[in-house]
Amino acid sequence: MIRNNSFWSTDLGDLRLLSSVIIIAAGLAWSGCVQSSSGFTPHDSILQQDPMLLWTKILSNIGIAAACFALFVALRHFIRYRQNRSHPVIFRLLGMLLIAFVLLHLMKIWGLYQPLYWTMASIEACTAAIALLGTIAFWPLVPKTLDLKGSEEFENVSKKLRESERHFHLLISGIKDYAIYLLDPQGTIMTWNEGAERINGYRADEIIGKNFACFFRPQDREKNRPQLELEMAKKNGRHEEEGPRVRKDGSQFWADIIITALRDDFGHRKEIS
Repeated sequence: MIRNNSFWSTDLGDLRLLSSVIIIAAGLAWSGCVQSSSGFTPHDSILQQDPMLLWTKILSNIGIAAACFALFVALRHFIRYRQNRSHPVIFRLLGMLLIAFVLLHLMKIWGLYQPLYWTMASIEACTAAIALLGTIAFWPLVPKTLDLKGSEEFENVSKKLRESERHFHLLISGIKDYAIYLLDPQGTIMTWNEGAERINGYRADEIIGKNFACFFRPQDREKNRPQLELEMAKKNGRHEEEGPRVRKDGSQFWADIIITALRDDFGHRKEIS
């Protein structure tokens, strides 16, 4: 499940990395303030004569490096919390490219004071290689983007989907001869239909949020039977059996049970029915 409520939370590693980048950038920028006392001056004579140009270059490179780092953090969280984990190579290359840009622009600040030609050339070569690999990996996906729906078409599809879900829930809730309900992977009851209420005796507000183990006899719960049935359904996709179950009032009845693991289009298990 995508945890939207914590998507923008920043962990300790992000804060440490951000602090390191800020300290390095601030140190490089502050070095421009000690030109007269230390003799640490730009190697370009034009920059020596024009402090405004020098600081424009320093602050511009700090801004670009900070923006690239922020994009890297956002990309990292996007990869961590997104549900569809296809095309991981492209996202890794993009993250490497953003970090390369951070290093490149920080070194450009240092390069204003020291002519680090080979160091700069090496970083630029690595950045170019990563960018080229990313382009090669992304190019086959370009035709697929043409099939993406526009906002208006997407809204129409979403509206139809909501109506379809509403009709489906009305259909399921109106079935009186069969108990049909959804469980999460731990066995917690998520939905409840009229048939389940009639057969088991629980109202929806009484049972939703509880574990379906309450339908098993005490001796079956001691043998961990509810969890075993869930595991068999997860492993095989479906589990079917006949056995005793317990109603709200404590009476028992013989039931034909079918437990099905429901998956999305990407094969990820979502719920259990």
